[in-house]
Amino acid sequence: MFWIVLHMGHHHRDFKPFDSHQCAPVTNAVQCNFVVCKLELAMKAMVDLFSTDYGLFSIFVILFTIAMGGWFYRFFTRKMDESERTQP
Repeated sequence: MFWIVLHMGHHHRDFKPFDSHQCAPVTNAVQCNFVVCKLELAMKAMVDLFSTDYGLFSIFVILFTIAMGGWFYRFFTRKMDESERTQP
């Protein structure tokens, strides 16, 4: 998905990106400014994350996993404290 022009020695007509819709076409030799292209890809990822069903489900899974980790931490520390109190 990510593509970056690392070798600028080629002329723009030789440039064949993997996914050309991710950067706006430019008429000069430099096809994609690294910072602009990276920012556009990051913004597309954020839009996909918050506006698609798989993005929203990903957020749900991440938050559920964090909450489950917190619950397990509290559960096990409480059980260990109870175990210490009951032992003579």
